[in-house]
Amino acid sequence: MGFVAQQIGVDPALFGKHPWNTRVPGRHRHQIRQEYGTHAATEHEGDQLAQWLADQVCPVQVDRTELAQAVVNRCHTLEIEPPRPGQIERIVASAGRRFEEAFTTQVTAHLGPGVCERLQSRVLGTEGVLLAVKSDPGPLGLETLLTEIDKLRTVQALGLPDEPFAGVSDKIVAARRSRAARMHPSDFAENRDVHYAALNKPVEPNTFVYGVRTRMRQALDRLGGAMAKDTTGGVRVVTRKGRPWIGVPKLEALPDPQNLRALKGEVLKRWGTLDLLDILKDSALLTGFCEEFASVATRQAIPKAALHRRLLLCLCCPRCQCGILRPPSRPSARAAAPPTSFPMRIASSCWFGAGHPS
Repeated sequence: MGFVAQQIGVDPALFGKHPWNTRVPGRHRHQIRQEYGTHAATEHEGDQLAQWLADQVCPVQVDRTELAQAVVNRCHTLEIEPPRPGQIERIVASAGRRFEEAFTTQVTAHLGPGVCERLQSRVLGTEGVLLAVKSDPGPLGLETLLTEIDKLRTVQALGLPDEPFAGVSDKIVAARRSRAARMHPSDFAENRDVHYAALNKPVEPNTFVYGVRTRMRQALDRLGGAMAKDTTGGVRVVTRKGRPWIGVPKLEALPDPQNLRALKGEVLKRWGTLDLLDILKDSALLTGFCEEFASVATRQAIPKAALHRRLLLCLCCPRCQCGILRPPSRPSARAAAPPTSFPMRIASSCWFGAGHPS
């Protein structure tokens, strides 16, 4: 206040003497608006602001603070006095609802009535397809593989187009995906009976606990009987740190499968020792799977090449158990080991900054 008073050459104490409870402030606001050619937003202009926001800004922006700032900037452009914060919030909320309706209509029209009907009946209906598709695959094995193939066929049978969100901003798609993930727990609560039936578990917690206790008691009884007959295969009760402990003998290593040694020798003779990270780089360049990783954040500052490089390192480390704490700052260590094929040389050049392959 003192700075403004100094700029216009008046005493700051006069601000406290201003007749705020009279018509004078209203008259002053009217004079200021006439001077600068502005006016207060009417109800019709507020509706136009919401529609403009829904059409121009909401398709590329999800942050409500940025949307509110866009309203203020638009008011300055149109020489409209910016509404109060509460009014701006209502404009942003109205624009969000309008965009949701337009977005739903656009996607529904792109999918077509046949796909929408199958999604409604099979995925959102009583068949429980969504729960089955999103279920954990479980341990690796032939049965798991066949189950996952069935899931893929189920999704393919829906007839979804290759680009169901064609023309929609990646930021909007990522935000909808994040919101769907947050809505899943609420969906579980609303359809608890269906989910528990699919898991073949009782809804009542006391029944579930009683079943667990019964199975544990039966297992302990079988263990006690086997130990009395000395038929446990080496399992015995020992003492560990002064407390009873069930000791299990170490299993002997199983013999190598037939022809495994010959297969390893043939692979080594043909391709030599392959770096797992080189294979991952080659796959990334051939398939472009790194593009499928979408951030749920509203903005992204890391360059795409650097982000893809970090993704490959993160994906590789858990498999090879290298224990890398952070990506290397310089690519000299990676560039020292030449890749074994031309695509892998290109991968090194693209991902780790090596020179162009000769």
